[in-house]
Amino acid sequence: MLKGLPIKPPDGLAKQIYDSSFEGLVTNLTDGTIPLTPGDRLTLQLVESTGALTFKLTDTSGNITNL
Repeated sequence: MLKGLPIKPPDGLAKQIYDSSFEGLVTNLTDGTIPLTPGDRLTLQLVESTGALTFKLTDTSGNITNL
């Protein structure tokens, strides 16, 4: 997901995304909330269309942003 960014992501960003979303993503995939394509692939468009996945990011000052 972060490979498509035009700049190098800040240190720790991938870990924050993983820590705040992985469990929910797996749960939403297994219960069918997030659908897969007919070829059983997960796409960003399918994830976005459900509105079921959020990220919780914290900056160095401790401010939290939910995406």
